[in-house]
Amino acid sequence: MVKQTKLIVSSGFRKLVSVWLIVCCFCLVLTVGPTLGTNARVLSKTFQVSQQGQDISWLEEGKPIEREMVGSALHSYQLTIAAGQYARVVIEQKGFDVVVRLFAPDGKLITEVDNPNGTKGPEPVHITAEATGIYRLEVSSFQKDARPGRYEAQLFELRPATQQDRDRLAARRAFDDGERLRNQDTPDLEAALKKGEEALSIYGAIGDRSEQYTVLLGIGSTYRMRREPQKALERLDQALQIARELGDKQREGRAFQNTAETYSDVEERGKELQFAGEALKAYQAAGEKVNEAEMVSVIGNLYNLLGEAEKAREYFELLIRLYQELGDKTGEARTLRRVGYSYHLADEPQKPLEYFNKALAIWQALGNKQQEAVERSLVSDEYTRAGERQKALDHAEQAVRLVQADGVDKFIKAQVLINVGVAYYKLGEFEKALTYYNEPLQILQTSGAKRSEAITLKHIASALRDLGRLNEAQVNIEKSIALVEYLREHAGTSELQASFIATLFTFYEFYGDLMMRLHEINPKAGHDLTALAFTEKVKARSLMALLTKARVDLQKGVDNPRLAALTDPQPLVVKEIQQQLDGNTILLEYELGNERSYLWAVTVDGVLSYQLPPRAEIEAQARRVYQLLIARQPAPGLTDAQQRAREVAADAQYQTQATILSKMLLAPVAAHLGTKRLLIVADGALQYLPFAALPAPTPEGTEMKIGSRPLILDHEIVSLPSASVLAVLRRELADRKPATKLVAVIADPVFSPDDARVKQSLASTRTPGSTQKPQAHTAVSSDPSSTLNRALRSVRGVDDSASLQRLLFSRDEAEAILSAVRPRQSGLEALDFRASRKLAMSDELSQYRIIHFSTHGLLDSRRPELSGLVLSLVDEAGQPQEGFLRLHEIYDLRLNADLVVLSACQTGLGKDVRGEGLIGLTRGFMYAGTPRVIASLWQVDDAATAELMKRFYRGVLQEKLPPAAALRAAQIEMLKKRQWQSPYYWGAFVLQGEWR
Repeated sequence: MVKQTKLIVSSGFRKLVSVWLIVCCFCLVLTVGPTLGTNARVLSKTFQVSQQGQDISWLEEGKPIEREMVGSALHSYQLTIAAGQYARVVIEQKGFDVVVRLFAPDGKLITEVDNPNGTKGPEPVHITAEATGIYRLEVSSFQKDARPGRYEAQLFELRPATQQDRDRLAARRAFDDGERLRNQDTPDLEAALKKGEEALSIYGAIGDRSEQYTVLLGIGSTYRMRREPQKALERLDQALQIARELGDKQREGRAFQNTAETYSDVEERGKELQFAGEALKAYQAAGEKVNEAEMVSVIGNLYNLLGEAEKAREYFELLIRLYQELGDKTGEARTLRRVGYSYHLADEPQKPLEYFNKALAIWQALGNKQQEAVERSLVSDEYTRAGERQKALDHAEQAVRLVQADGVDKFIKAQVLINVGVAYYKLGEFEKALTYYNEPLQILQTSGAKRSEAITLKHIASALRDLGRLNEAQVNIEKSIALVEYLREHAGTSELQASFIATLFTFYEFYGDLMMRLHEINPKAGHDLTALAFTEKVKARSLMALLTKARVDLQKGVDNPRLAALTDPQPLVVKEIQQQLDGNTILLEYELGNERSYLWAVTVDGVLSYQLPPRAEIEAQARRVYQLLIARQPAPGLTDAQQRAREVAADAQYQTQATILSKMLLAPVAAHLGTKRLLIVADGALQYLPFAALPAPTPEGTEMKIGSRPLILDHEIVSLPSASVLAVLRRELADRKPATKLVAVIADPVFSPDDARVKQSLASTRTPGSTQKPQAHTAVSSDPSSTLNRALRSVRGVDDSASLQRLLFSRDEAEAILSAVRPRQSGLEALDFRASRKLAMSDELSQYRIIHFSTHGLLDSRRPELSGLVLSLVDEAGQPQEGFLRLHEIYDLRLNADLVVLSACQTGLGKDVRGEGLIGLTRGFMYAGTPRVIASLWQVDDAATAELMKRFYRGVLQEKLPPAAALRAAQIEMLKKRQWQSPYYWGAFVLQGEWR
């Protein structure tokens, strides 16, 4: 065995040798000249490195070097390695995230190492030298603007290479090749996966678990890019197990974080939140403050996305404290701005100013004039909203002065000038606002920032409209909307498209309002028809928004023409809308606007349009009426006498308030209603309103009496998402063969292991003479991260399914329905344990023309992904089972039903997405294949619902009435009965979709 000897060279001698080498190399370059080729370039690099002086250090085995680094620095190290030797260098990060590059003696990059371990942990570099010479190691920052931190560099091994060392080098090369293939401009993901698997196999053979972890993360990322989330999750779980095996909390956190990001890709927000929380806990255990801050930011953004602004702010407040601990003033100021802006969106007074001013103080202390200007422009806007004109102008002027200096980023300048323009607009100085928009518009147009350009054009259009220059406003808003449509088409996923349109829906609202203003000036020009067609175009996207908000992959079912048409319905022109009607039908389409609202009344003969009060006024009145309608719902803490007094007071007020609302919404068109069928395309809070229960209007100019006949007595009333969606349903379902069986009833599920039916089931299956006791069962859905529990907390404010009481009347309802079915075998009775999610998702339901659900419905108006129907949560043995049929699963159903009836609580409600209509279970069933759905608008009375459904099914099954007519007949019967006279008992159910 040959003993390896090391030459220990003094630093003075190393400098002498370096100078001698440089001189020799310089002379050689002069002598050989162009023939030197690559070597000349290498020697030139060597010469340049030597000029860095103190930045070059020699690495010696067993002698660590600890140094401080700032974001812009580059530290170089040299080590001499002989051919055939193996060297292992470790850069231990101590609060600073570094990237390490190793160069061969000829200057060629051998490897680049940046393991996913944040600011702490090792960055190991392995090399098996192919040539003798001086190897160079470069250490730089992952982020060029990073705050100062420290690291330690150490040469741990320098010895003759073994076969294992050569294998390790081959594995690293394969991994590096895979990363390069994945990250190049045109990724070759198949080749990247092969390289990753090759590296994983080699590392596995030599037992290097640490590197296996790194490779698994890389493979997981590649599968994410290939849109194969399940495979990505499998690899990430393997990485997590290795991190736990190594006892490395930092790596454990990174695996959790990547898992959360994978669930984000597929819009599984619940899972994303769960794993982001696990990552946060791991980083906290590891003392990784920077990564902890990153995850707190992610969780805060998630809660914002889920509509829980208060919870989001809790995390942002924590994030501010973390940045304060880290001394990261920039991060602190940016987070303060985010919190302020969230309060701004919530329209809360004073709070935005509080946070914007705190951020402003930090930018001033940092001397960051550009960000100070941005903050001042935001502060100016808040003072404008608060009515403090002079303070608003002072901050606006200071912001403008700051961005006029040389070297200001042009985009920051554009942002500030736009904000200042908006402030002047809100102060009523429209001409001055226009002067601030022109320069930003030029900047944005030449830079290709289309979204910001669209916003600026809309600001310009607003100022022009309010100056009375309507034609110029039209030109600018049409340019703006053209940009918005372009961006929508190129936004990527359908989720991003819908979110994009939702955030910019005011642009569409503005255009419709502008067309109606032009109609007032020139009633014969057809601007009102343009406005109606445009409104219909936007509302036609209702089903698309429904799908995307519930995380459905639109690629599912793309080979089905019906589904493809429903996901992208084409808007109708006015003549096509009229073709959907008959002589006894009138379409009432509403559009609520901030300054004024509109109603279009469409018949086969023509279109009439009317101006209505602003959105806020209409919606406030609609909410008053809605609250009076549901006053009979039991209120916690009230005695029977108090509850009765509450109901009497509500009844007394209802007729007055409903008459006011009816006058707002229907009086303008009252003379044209007659006894026609009313098709209602509602907007905003009107989608929660049972028009059937409103008093019949009298024409404008005539006195409307309190307590007039409800509309249901003279009109059949049907709700529609839009006329365009109706046309699609008719076209795509026209040739569909009817289902072979009649009615499937799913009712009276089992929600708890304590239900008497569980005990009966256990007793019936127990062996005679056995003394075995039934095992104790845990609470159903005890996992706080489960979708059902999150839905229950959000909708009902309770923690688990214990709040779900058995609906005793649903059994009577089911039996009454099935007793009217002839022949009896054409009906399906799915009660008790059989009322399950498994049955609901099976192909069995596709055999039935009518599907009836009688159970609890959860409809989250803020987070539609938490909506669904609750079916049996335990099996016959009382064991927990998945029983929550979620909204996105409903979209995946393939039904052949003519009608779905949701005899559940609040199944007609949903998220009101601006411009996309009310998102709820009803639209989900339409997408699944049924042209009409009956659902409820509030938590219905159990006994009253059973009575209504008996009458409804008698009309459908025995009297052969169309569903819309049968529902109307049943409701009229109910209101004529003294005990059910209040619209609370009969008005909740509405039919949406096809009435024929």
